[in-house]
Amino acid sequence: MARNKKANHRNLLVGFAKRDLTPPLPFPLAGMATKQERLAERVRDPLYARAMAFGNGRRTVLVIAGDLLMITAPLREAVERRLAERQVQYAGLMLSATHSHSSTGGYWDAPSARLFMGAYRPEIFTRLAEGIAAAAEAAVDDLRPASLDYGETQTSYLNYNRRFKEGAIDRTLGVLTVRREDDTLRVLTFGAHPVVVGFRDYHAASADYPGELLKTFAGEDGLFLVGPVGGVNVLYPEGPLDGDVHLHLLARLLREEADKAIAVAQPVHGDAVAFAAGEMTVRIVAPPLLPDRLRWLDAALYPVRLYVRHFGRGGLRDGMPARVPVVRVGDLVFTGFPADLGASVGLAARVKIAARGLRPAAVASHTDDYVGYVHLPEDYQQFASADKGEMWMNIYENAMGFGGRHVGIELLDAFEGALAEVCR
Repeated sequence: MARNKKANHRNLLVGFAKRDLTPPLPFPLAGMATKQERLAERVRDPLYARAMAFGNGRRTVLVIAGDLLMITAPLREAVERRLAERQVQYAGLMLSATHSHSSTGGYWDAPSARLFMGAYRPEIFTRLAEGIAAAAEAAVDDLRPASLDYGETQTSYLNYNRRFKEGAIDRTLGVLTVRREDDTLRVLTFGAHPVVVGFRDYHAASADYPGELLKTFAGEDGLFLVGPVGGVNVLYPEGPLDGDVHLHLLARLLREEADKAIAVAQPVHGDAVAFAAGEMTVRIVAPPLLPDRLRWLDAALYPVRLYVRHFGRGGLRDGMPARVPVVRVGDLVFTGFPADLGASVGLAARVKIAARGLRPAAVASHTDDYVGYVHLPEDYQQFASADKGEMWMNIYENAMGFGGRHVGIELLDAFEGALAEVCR
């Protein structure tokens, strides 16, 4: 049954702000494994922290997206400390990275992180924490009455499963439109690796396609939440086109899909604003690299698996609590997982949200912390040995499953507990 467009609640308040996070040149870039630091020689487009505050006069929550490769727990905690010091009143925050592979590195103080983020630079960490906190504080100060509409569409051929051609894929492109008295804001979500600039302009800093898509909304502003990216690539990530040409083409195609989502948008119902976070504990293991039917070969590869465990412990905290935040705004739910989230896990979360009679506005990757690549147990049994590209991608992502093959289920359980809490 169609929703009544006149039912849109004006009791909801929305605030927005952004801050430039781009460090001074040269700075280390994140996203590519290199023995020597990959340094930014130019800034193609700025890296931002974008914050949106949602309130109803009783409670305020924050959804924040940074043009970064990933979020670490120390970074989120540093942001929360700064907000507490400034006495910013909010019930909880969800801090996501857009996962650009051409964004700044140097902010993860861990031995293994140097391989793909460059050496730790405390001044970059401080710059990011200050910028994100400043955007969040300004967004809370900017709270104003707003009307909200959400729509989504299923895209065609703009992303694909790089682990297994016939594997799960979330093709959802969602758009939340926020209209205030004097401006319009958007929250967009889509799941695919932002690697276009990194493959073509190796030493350029860029927000990649998420930033390029936001630019197409001239005169407006907003943020992008990257959906499930585990095993998911964007259209032709290594194609022959010039970088700018390819990025403009991809942004145009995504904008066409976004317009379809906007055309079918329905009002947000209710004025509920709530936050909860579920937790589970991650133990770093020697992860299996192959499906169960090749267990004999996996046993022979055990020395490699031990090395992977050592690498994982050089970046992640063994026994670390992994957090899954859930934000409710009216009948919408935003959530994010601390991982390169597999499509099967993201789709399962969407089903659980819909079962509560709510709408999933975003199921994001790279939120609040990082535990590695996360899939469902059955995904690890898919293995295309005839396709060398898919085979090696399987092995790579399986190796990056630092907590083992049960983590996807346990994160979903943590998510479901938090979802139940925001539904009370």
